[in-house]
Amino acid sequence: DSPLKNPPRGSRVIGLREEMIAEACSAIKARHDRTVADLADLRLEQNKEYLEFFRMLYLTLGNLIYKKEKKLEELDRNIRTTHIQLE
Repeated sequence: DSPLKNPPRGSRVIGLREEMIAEACSAIKARHDRTVADLADLRLEQNKEYLEFFRMLYLTLGNLIYKKEKKLEELDRNIRTTHIQLE
């Protein structure tokens, strides 16, 4: 029996194929959505890591600038003291 010779059977076969294709498309979309969500989570975690590293570097830089300024102040005091002693 050919589906062409039996229209109700042909319609049923077409309907089943349409259903199968629709289910496959739904599964692909669901997988795509999960993948997009997973990538967004990974991107967020990566950004958090970058932010933490930047924060550490920024705080270290602030600490180094503070130490440099204190050393310059100490050096200026030593220079003044030396000038006073030389006079």
